[in-house]
Amino acid sequence: MLIIILGITLVMFVLAFVNLTHRVSFHLAMITGMSSALWFLIGPVSLVALPLLSVLGLSRYRLGMHTPLQLLSGFCIGLAFSAGVFLSFGLAA
Repeated sequence: MLIIILGITLVMFVLAFVNLTHRVSFHLAMITGMSSALWFLIGPVSLVALPLLSVLGLSRYRLGMHTPLQLLSGFCIGLAFSAGVFLSFGLAA
């Protein structure tokens, strides 16, 4: 449980730093981080969360809140840093 908190906190700090100069989708990064945590904890069953990522990204785009590049950046940051925490602690499923 502590590793999940550490991973999500790291994603939030990275987003806060990146958002000082560039706009990145915080929502998509956090949901991606949580989805990757599910992947490392319960495996392929977590793939049921993937439609949530596309629905969230499409809704943020349609509302005019983000560009596709901002959404992709949020996805990549969330995935890279949360997965990085899990892999660095050797918690891969």
